[in-house]
Amino acid sequence: MSGVEILGAVAAVAQLTNGTFKACLKIVKLLSKLENAPKEVLRDVADLEELTRLISSLNSPDDTQSGLVDLTDAQYIKELLDKLNSLGSELNHKLKTLQAQSSDSPPRKLWRDIVSVKRQDELSDLFDRIARTKSSIAALLPGLGIRALQKFKTFNTSEHDDIRNLMGNQHAADQASIVASEHKIIEAIKASTVEQGDRIEQLQLITTDTKFAVQEQSAQVELICGKLETSISKSTAHLEGELKQMETQLTILVNSIPGASNALVAKPQALAEACNQASAYFPVHATTPCRQQMLKDFGCCCRGFKATQFRKRGFFAYFRVEEVDHVPSCPLHLSKTTCRSRGFRVCLHPLLEYSIDIMFNTTSGAGGSSVAPVLRYYSTVQRAESPLFMLFDAFLIQTTSNNHQQLNILVSDTQKKRYQKYLEDLTQKFANLLYSDPSHARVKDERGHTILHDIVGVWLYRAHEIDMYDAVCQMVRLAAVAGVDLEAVDNRGYTALSFIMHTQWYLPQIKHYKRIEAVFLQLDCTVYRLRQPCCGSWVEMIARWISNLVSIPEYAESWGLDPIYAAVLYRSETSLRRVLDKGSNPNGMVKQNHIHPGNFPTPLECVVTMQWMAGFQMLVEAGADGLYALRVAEHRSDFATFTYLLEHSCSLFPHPCSGHRCPPGLKVDPESFNRFGGFYATKDITFAIRIAQELENRRGRLEDLVRMHLTLERYHRICSSQHSRIDVRAKDLYDLLERNGVEIPRSLWPGPQHSVFHIPQLSFTVAKELYARGFVSIDEPDEYGITPLELHCWDKKAAYHSNHIPLLNWFLEKGASPRFRNPNAPSLLFPTVNFGLGTPEGSKLLSYVNQTVDPSLTDNCSCFCSSSGCLPIHLFVFHHNRGHHSRRSKFEQWCNVSQLESGLLDIYSQEMCRLEVFDRLGMAHTCLKDYYLHKHTPYYGNDTKFTVCDGDSYEIQAEDEELREQLELILKAHTEHRNRFEGTWSEFWDRWWLRVDHILPEPDDREFGWHGERVARNATTREWAQESITIWRHDISSGRWKYEYKDREIDPLPQEYAGLNFIDIIRLELFPSEAGISDSVQ
Repeated sequence: MSGVEILGAVAAVAQLTNGTFKACLKIVKLLSKLENAPKEVLRDVADLEELTRLISSLNSPDDTQSGLVDLTDAQYIKELLDKLNSLGSELNHKLKTLQAQSSDSPPRKLWRDIVSVKRQDELSDLFDRIARTKSSIAALLPGLGIRALQKFKTFNTSEHDDIRNLMGNQHAADQASIVASEHKIIEAIKASTVEQGDRIEQLQLITTDTKFAVQEQSAQVELICGKLETSISKSTAHLEGELKQMETQLTILVNSIPGASNALVAKPQALAEACNQASAYFPVHATTPCRQQMLKDFGCCCRGFKATQFRKRGFFAYFRVEEVDHVPSCPLHLSKTTCRSRGFRVCLHPLLEYSIDIMFNTTSGAGGSSVAPVLRYYSTVQRAESPLFMLFDAFLIQTTSNNHQQLNILVSDTQKKRYQKYLEDLTQKFANLLYSDPSHARVKDERGHTILHDIVGVWLYRAHEIDMYDAVCQMVRLAAVAGVDLEAVDNRGYTALSFIMHTQWYLPQIKHYKRIEAVFLQLDCTVYRLRQPCCGSWVEMIARWISNLVSIPEYAESWGLDPIYAAVLYRSETSLRRVLDKGSNPNGMVKQNHIHPGNFPTPLECVVTMQWMAGFQMLVEAGADGLYALRVAEHRSDFATFTYLLEHSCSLFPHPCSGHRCPPGLKVDPESFNRFGGFYATKDITFAIRIAQELENRRGRLEDLVRMHLTLERYHRICSSQHSRIDVRAKDLYDLLERNGVEIPRSLWPGPQHSVFHIPQLSFTVAKELYARGFVSIDEPDEYGITPLELHCWDKKAAYHSNHIPLLNWFLEKGASPRFRNPNAPSLLFPTVNFGLGTPEGSKLLSYVNQTVDPSLTDNCSCFCSSSGCLPIHLFVFHHNRGHHSRRSKFEQWCNVSQLESGLLDIYSQEMCRLEVFDRLGMAHTCLKDYYLHKHTPYYGNDTKFTVCDGDSYEIQAEDEELREQLELILKAHTEHRNRFEGTWSEFWDRWWLRVDHILPEPDDREFGWHGERVARNATTREWAQESITIWRHDISSGRWKYEYKDREIDPLPQEYAGLNFIDIIRLELFPSEAGISDSVQ
C-alpha cells in the first residue's frame, strides 16, 4: 500500500466512536441467534419446559388430574423440587463460569466479551423460565391445603348419605347389627380423618420447605445476575474509555499530517495490510542520488527491498538501508544496489494496531464469521470531488472581482444585492445537499478543513460587505445536525472556532461577530486544541468571552455555568444577593468540557472586566478569591481596584490545589498562573511599588507570628540565613507554624517558590522594588540547585518581553553568579542572549558573558555533532535556530557582537559546519543539548532534561559509524577549502554550501512542517490572521485553493558518478584537485 492509503486507514479508525462499537455488538448478537444453540442449553431449556408443564398441571381443573391421591402425593412434589434444584445448581455453575470469563479485562479480551453477549441472551431465556416456574410454585402451594380440606368435606358428606340410605332400606334388620355397622363406619371415618390430617401436615411441611428452597434459589440467581450485569457494564465502560482515548490520540496524529486522504475504508483487508506494514514511510531524498539517476538511465523499475529497523535521526528524519534485488529481466540483475535513504516515518500507535486486529480480523470462535465493517468513516477528498466545497469555491469566485481586489475599490449597493442573492442560493443548495446525503458533511479537504472551516472563511471574507448572520447560523446548525466533526482541526492545528478567534483584530469590522462566536460555543465547538490558547492575551480572551455572555446572557446556562454568572452578566444586584444568600460558590463553577478547566474567568474577573463596582464589592465581601482579578485589574491599569483587592486580604500567590488553603470550590493551578504571567510581569512603576509594599507588609506579619510562637533560640536558628526579610524558604516557616497549630490568615501564604526572585516572568521593575525593600536573596539556589538567574534564562515566555535581558543584566550587576550547577558545561547564558542580539542590552549581556565565562569551554559530550564536546555556540544555535539560514545569521551576529579572536572564530566556524552536515546526514544526537534544563518542578513548569542512556548511545553511534566517516571527510574538505580561500568568511560560507548542496541538499523546511508549524506557532496574531485572509483570497479567479509550494529540484549528477558509493562522490565533488577537476569553490 502507498503512504496515502495507510493514512486513510488510520483516519478511518480514528473515527470509531461509542456508537460504532455498540453497532458491532448488535451485529454479533444477530449472527449468534441464527446459529444452533449448544446442546447443553437446549437440554436445560427442555427440562425447564417440562417442569413448567408439570407444575401447571397441578392447577388444571380436570378431574382426572385433580384427584385426592394426585394432590397429596408428596413423592411427586419432591421429584419436581429435586429437578428444580439440580437445574439451579447447573445454572449457577454456568453463571460463575461466564462471570469469570467476562471480568474487567483489557482490550485484548474484547472478542471474549463479545461472545459472552451471545451466551447472555441464552441465559436470559433461562432466567425468564425460572421466574415463571417460581411464580407457578408460589401460586400452587397456598392452594394445596385448601383443596385437600375440600376433598375431605366432600368425602365426609357422602359417607353420611350412605348411612341414611342404609337405615331407610333395612327397617326389618336387627337393631344390634345396625349399631355395629355404624360403629365400623365411624371408626373408618376417624381413621381416614387422622390419615388425612397427617397428609395435610406433611404437605404443609413440604410446602414450607419448597417455599424456602425457591426463595433461596431465586436470591442466588438474582445475586449472580447482578454480578454479571455489573461485570459486563464495567467491561463495556472500560472498552469505551479505551476507544475514546484511542480516538483522541489518532485524531491528533492524523490531523497533524498533511495530505492524509482516502479515509473511506470498504474492506477490512486494506486496514489489516496497513497494520502489517506498521509504518508509513515517505522518502524525502537519498544520500546517494546517483542511484536514482542510474536506475532511471537503465530503465530499472524493481521495487523489492529489505529494510533494517527504523531509527530516529536528527529532529525529523529516519534512516533505513535499502538492498534492491533486481528481477532477471532487469539490466542490473547481476548487481546489487545499496543505499541509505532518509524519510519521514509515522509510527502507528500499538493500541491502534491491536484494536484494528481484534475489530476487523478476529473471528467469533472456531468456524465463526468475522465482523465486517458496515459504517462509513470520515474521508479526506480533493476539493473538486466534494459538492459542498465546490459550492463555497463558486460563491467566492462569483463575489470576487479582480479589479476590486487589486484596486481596493468599495463594493457598490447593486453588487451587494447581487452578493446577497448569491448567498441565498448558496444556503439553499447547501441545505439541499445535506438533506439528500448527510455524509457530505463528514469530509475534509487537502488542508484538513471541514465545511465549518469553509463557512468561517466565507464569513470572514464577505461579512464586512453583506449581512451573513442568518445564513451562517443556518449553515452551521445544519452541518452540526448532519454530523460534522465540531472538534476537527486542520493541518495547522486549528478548529473552526480557533480560526475565528485568531482573527480577532479583523472581527470588529464584521457585524454580529459576537453572536456568531456564541453560536459556535453553544454547539460545544472546541476552543482549544493542539496549540496554545487562541488569543494572544489571556485578559483579552476573558473580555471576548464576557462580551459574548453580556450580549446573549441566556447562553451562560448552556455553557454549564453557575447561576451566579447570569446574575453578574445581567448586572442584577437583587439576583446576585439572592444567589449568594442561598450559599452559592462566589468563585463560580464550569461544568462543560469544551471550556478548558480552570481557564474560564471567575465571577470576580467578570465584574472587574465589566467595571460593575456594586457586584465587585458584594463578591469580595462574600469571600471570592481575587488572585486572578488582580491580574485583570493590572492589565486594565485599574489601580483603584487593584488596591481595593489587596486591602481586603487578596492572595498574592496561587494556593495548592488541595487542602484547606485552597478557596472553597476554586482549584487554582500554579502552572496556569505562571503561564500567563500574573501581575508580577507588570512594567508600571506604580503597580510595582504597590506589590513590593504589600509583600513587605505581609512578610513582616509572618515574621511576627514566627517570633511569637517559636522560641528565641529556634527563631534565630531558622532565620539566621535571612538578610533583612523572611524570603528564602518562607514556605517552610509557614508549614512549621501550621504544624504547631497556629491559625494563619490565608493572605500570608508566601507561595511555593524558594524566594521572591524565583517567581516566573518577574519583571525588571518589580525586581528592583523588591530589592530596595530588603529582599536581597538574588543568588540563592532552591532545592533543585536553580538560582533566579538560571530560572529566568530559560523562561521562554518572558524572553519575548522587552524587560527580559535588562533583568538578567541587573542580576549580574548585583553579584549573581553566571556559573550554574555544572561548572564544566557551557553557560546557559549563551543561548539566552539569542533573544537580545542586535539590542544594546543584548550586546551588553553578551560582552559580560564573554568576559566572565570562557567561550572555548566544552562539556563532556561524546556526540558526533561536536569534535571534543559541545561549545557555547552549540547551545546558542540549537536553542531556537535549527534552520540553516537562521544559524548563519545568528552566528554572524554572534561574531560581530562578541568580537571573537581569529583562532576561536575558525574553531566556531568548523563546529558550525560539523553541526550542519551532521543534521543533513540524518545522524542521531546523543547529547540532546536543547534540553539542558532543571528537572520538572510543580512550580517552575514542565521543562525537562532528557538524557540518552549509555547503552543506547553506544548502539546509535555504532550504527552511525559509516555516516561518521562521511562527516569527517566533508569536514576535512571544509578545512582545506577554507585554508586556500582568500576572501571573507561570509563569501566562503556561501560558496561552500552551494558546493555541498549539490551532493547533500538541505531538507525543505516546509516539507517537514517547519514553515507551517513554526511560523504559525511563533507569529503574532495579526500576522497569522493576515495570512489566513490571504489564503481565502489567493487565486480566486481560477478556483485553486491550496498553497503554491515550489519544490526544490536537485540537479542530476554526471554520468560518470553512476555506480559509485557516496563517499567516492564526496571525494570527487569536494576534492576536485585529486580527480583533476576544477575547484568551483574558488
